[in-house]
Amino acid sequence: MRNAAILALAAIAPAASAGTVVLFDNLTPGYTQNNWVAVERFAQPALPFVASVDADLASIELPLTQNQQGTFSYIVRLYAADPGDPGIPGGDPLAEWHGVPGGLATVVPSATVALAAGARYFVAVDVPDTRTNYDRGWRLQLEEYRGPMAVGYPGNWTRTEGQTWWPAMRVLGETSVPAAPEPATLALGALALASAAARRRRR
Repeated sequence: MRNAAILALAAIAPAASAGTVVLFDNLTPGYTQNNWVAVERFAQPALPFVASVDADLASIELPLTQNQQGTFSYIVRLYAADPGDPGIPGGDPLAEWHGVPGGLATVVPSATVALAAGARYFVAVDVPDTRTNYDRGWRLQLEEYRGPMAVGYPGNWTRTEGQTWWPAMRVLGETSVPAAPEPATLALGALALASAAARRRRR
């Protein structure tokens, strides 16, 4: 009886499986083709997001402008919020990617980057030189939304205080979630429980 019951519980107990979660997404509705926030070496836009669950960073997707020659490239960095001022990025980046091409770009971490539920992070876009070229930019989300962001460069970030139309971005994470038992697994568990009950009656 005891062994059968243990087998039944094991059969119907949910298992841990990897699942993709959306941590931030204002990209899905689309993004503007003719409007963007300019990206410069000393004026890097940094968009905040708050992780909804504990997860490892899976990818960041963001639309960047590109010229006809296809020569634009960018640097994308992920920061935790500054402990003393959560309105700006703080410290060294948690991850960074160089040579990111213009267009709808996706960056994927080469090592595990753990994000904590409720914690605030920033994605900042940089350029590899100090040229002023306002055609290099991060395209805006489709529907106008003016919220607080940060702008600047490492060691010299400032808040925009809600004056900036947000650029578009999607952040995905990987997390362990309880998997619901399949019907066949539930049937196996029910059969084991019924077998255990029958044995008990016979005794």
